[in-house]
Formats: sequence, C-alpha cells, structure tokens
Amino acid sequence: MGQRSGAETVIQMILEFLGQRTWSQSELAKKLNIGVPALRKRLDELSEAGVPFDVEMDHPHVFWSVPKNWFPGAIQLNSAELLELHRLLSRLPASGARNALLKKIGEAFGKMGPSASPVHVVRESDPEQDQFLSVLEDHIEQKKTLRLKYYSASRASVDWREASPYRVDLGPPTRFVALCHRSSELRWFRLDHIQKIAPMANEPFRPEPPDVDAFIAASLDGYHERMKPMQCQFFIAEQTARWARHNLPAGFSATPVDGGIEVAGVTAGVRPLARFVVGLGEDARAITPQLVEIVRELAAGATRTNEATGAKLKLRSTQSRRKK
Repeated sequence: MGQRSGAETVIQMILEFLGQRTWSQSELAKKLNIGVPALRKRLDELSEAGVPFDVEMDHPHVFWSVPKNWFPGAIQLNSAELLELHRLLSRLPASGARNALLKKIGEAFGKMGPSASPVHVVRESDPEQDQFLSVLEDHIEQKKTLRLKYYSASRASVDWREASPYRVDLGPPTRFVALCHRSSELRWFRLDHIQKIAPMANEPFRPEPPDVDAFIAASLDGYHERMKPMQCQFFIAEQTARWARHNLPAGFSATPVDGGIEVAGVTAGVRPLARFVVGLGEDARAITPQLVEIVRELAAGATRTNEATGAKLKLRSTQSRRKK
C-alpha cells in the first residue's frame, strides 16, 4: 500500500464522499489505496468529529453514506432552494444581519441571481428589539429563566420580573408566552415592553406545562383572560359582512343568515373580541351574554368620552368666536 499522511487520507475521503454519497468499505479502501482496518479507523474518527454517517451492513459488505445535502461545515442548496431562501429573507424586516445574508446569497448567484430592485415593502427593524429577540430565543432553546425589566400596561408600572419562556409569536407586535414566576401562571409578554434583560436569573427554569399550546390556541390578539375558553357568537349586517368575512379574528368563522352573517368561535380573549364588535358600530350585534356585557361596557365608555370631548370642543369654539 502507498504511504500518505493521515490528514491527506481524511481530505481525500471527504472529497470522495462529496462526489459519491455512498461507499462500501472495500471499494473506498481500494480507491484510497489503503487497508480496510486503516480506513475503518479514519471513518470512526470522522464520525466522532461530527460527520453524519449512516452505516448499513449487508454481509460481507459494510456501506457508509452521508446525506445528499451534506457539506463539511455547511449545507448544499441548489439554485431553486437558494432562490426560495432569498425570497424568505426578503420578506423579513430590514436589519443588518438580514441585509448581509441577502448580499451573500446575491454574490453566490452572480449575474444569474434575482433582480436587485426591491420586491417587498418591509419595515425597518429595531436593533434593540432584534437583540432582545435573539436573547429570548437563546433562553427558550437553552431552557433558561428570563429575568427582565418589564413595563406592565395593566398596572402602568415598570419592575423586574422572572419568567420561563416557551414560545415566540412574531406578530407584529412580537409577543412570547412564558410562565410568570410571580403568579405561577402562563402569561403573554410583549417584546417591545422589555426595557432590559439581565444576564443571570435568581430562580431555576420551570418545565413547560402541558397546556401551553392550548393556552396559545385559546388566546386572541395576544390576550388570554385566564378563563376557560368559551363559545362566542355575534351578528354582522349584510352591508359590512363582505369586508368582515375577510377580516375576522383568528379562529372565527362566518355562516350566512338572514340579513348578514353569524360569526362564531371559541376563545379565552373575550375583551379583544368585544373591541372588534364595537368597532363595527351599528352593523354588529353581540349574541353571547358575556360578550354582550363587555360590548355594552366598551361602547358606553366610548360614548361618555366622546360626548365629553365634543362638549369641550364646542365650548372652546364658542369662546374663540367671542374673542374675535
């Protein structure tokens, strides 16, 4: 057998697997001009180093294979897959990392690549929010408790909180579901309400409860009233039904009835649903008693506020005319 260094053998082995994805031990040993025991030793070393070999026994042969898209330290993409990746990146908010990847893909395409002219209208991302999102994703993947300085809209206060995060809803706005350590309940948190994330937490990560997916499914617009999901129904008049049918809250569907449509769905976010109904004005009517109650509360509050505002504007207008 010829003499060659171990490094030369390994390099040649990798090149052979890039050209042909499956080799029998005997054929590869012959190709490399080395003995089968020496080849097996190098294959085991590569496997321990992370090469994703698939080994099959078919006596007296042993076959070694690598995945079709395997490439040392990278993956292989054909032109169609590369174009799809370019399009997916183009749909994301503009950021330094996103733009750098698009540039790299464009260079890989060369002159045959996609047009440089913009196809999508995308929002500019907030660098600080992008950083928070990356840290949040790291905490979820590594199962680490998140210690954050957080603005609570319900209490209009800022304080430090600890939570075990499980899921991210990219929105917009970006939200995440976590178990609040203070209340020991699942809660929605908004990423743009985070003011700071501490490097270390005081409490250990709490395992994901079995009802996380059900909690998300029952939520509406990032809102869950910590109640058992309930069936909600409301009516929309025909003149608004065409628009409403294509803009219904997630999880709700419409059925044609006399004079319009009847919308139904199950949710634990009754308040945001009530806001949707109130926003349709006289063309919508709540049917479910609990939904009726909240719709009346919101509508009455809006009426009082607008009547008071109208009276103030009228008084100012009268005073202005008198001064003139």
